[in-house]
Amino acid sequence: MARSSSVFKNSYNRMLDMIAVRTVGESLGSVAELGLRLDISGSTAAKLIRQLEESRIVTGSGRSRAIVRLPVEADYYPIGETHSAGQRLEEQFLRSIIGGDAKEGDSINELQIARRFSTSTSSVREFLIHFSRFGLIEKRPNRGWVLRGITPEFIEEVLTVREAFTAIAAREMRKLPATDPIWRQLEAARVRLLAFAGKAEVGDREFQDLENDLYGLIARASRNRFIEDFTEISLSIVYYNYRVDRAWEIHENKKGAEILVELISALISKDSVDTKFWVKRWIDRARYSYTITLSAPA
Repeated sequence: MARSSSVFKNSYNRMLDMIAVRTVGESLGSVAELGLRLDISGSTAAKLIRQLEESRIVTGSGRSRAIVRLPVEADYYPIGETHSAGQRLEEQFLRSIIGGDAKEGDSINELQIARRFSTSTSSVREFLIHFSRFGLIEKRPNRGWVLRGITPEFIEEVLTVREAFTAIAAREMRKLPATDPIWRQLEAARVRLLAFAGKAEVGDREFQDLENDLYGLIARASRNRFIEDFTEISLSIVYYNYRVDRAWEIHENKKGAEILVELISALISKDSVDTKFWVKRWIDRARYSYTITLSAPA
């Protein structure tokens, strides 16, 4: 997989998700159809198809192009490689500031961050301004940016808003027609979560990436930019506060994956009662996890 563009890699993974819920022998569709379905240009769709052919996932040409095998985990680009430069800056910042040894009241130097992550100070400043709206950092006169820290009250506020926003997004999702791509994307997400839950060895951030992808998918269904914006930043804030025993975290993550599988099933069936139940289970699990996390020694 030699492609370098994060946009290309993200589109390729979404193409694999689309194929994962289909059957061997089924037609892949034309370049134009795939472009419309994935909201990408025809030239990008053609490049994706060439890579699928190189990976021997599809064969043939035109409308006779067919799926010859379903994707496996090794076919996917690592989720971190599908992130934009802005997303990577966010992740690196959160790892170093929130998930590291930084304390409340510590100063945040724009130039040092820019040098450390090989980016411009304007990009760092733009991110910090965006990030400051969530209350974890603030700009103080004569001191610049200062870290305020994560408290149990802050986590509770984030989870309360997340639960409300997820309920709104789920309600809007139920209005979508059966032909909307989101239903195939949800099914693909369920397949990947089931695979994660059944694995003996899991990656360091594997569940968080799967959870974030699902939450982002649900949020986008709301067609509400405020919900999408909150979702993008809140997931990273909460994840990077983890400081708990690795075995405990794996156990909790697998329980979380099982809950998300049930939530997806409820969403696909458009069952409002079951959806509300599993959303609450999802948030309650997160609430429990962060109670343990915040009480653990740093």
